[in-house]
Amino acid sequence: KRALINLGGNVYAYGTKADGSSWTLARSGEGENLTWNLSGSDVELDSQKATTWLESLAALSTTGWLDNDSDLNGTLDTLVAIGEGERTVTLEVYKISGSSEGESDSYYGKCSETPYPFNIAAYSVQKYQKNPEDLAK
Repeated sequence: KRALINLGGNVYAYGTKADGSSWTLARSGEGENLTWNLSGSDVELDSQKATTWLESLAALSTTGWLDNDSDLNGTLDTLVAIGEGERTVTLEVYKISGSSEGESDSYYGKCSETPYPFNIAAYSVQKYQKNPEDLAK
């Protein structure tokens, strides 16, 4: 699971790697005073990759809306929370494993800004699932 929290210009992203260890990415300040900190990993952070990843979160789109009372049976895969002043927007991405061999996994999301769950294309989900190695120089 991964999460992103933006509070007053400071951004914190954290996650758990496959081996169970955790990592944290933090961005603070603005302009010339902008600094990045990566803990829980030995990789050298590429600040441009980190910036691009954080900015891409605003471009998520849906492939269709679902009924609010749908029995979706997904498992939480990714959690994103973005703070804007006093308001925090959350996005939960759920995974439904393919039911038979060769059937692809599917994804749907729930957002605090809409009352309805929505489909998300697998390629879109993959853009948001990052580990420290994905953000390395």
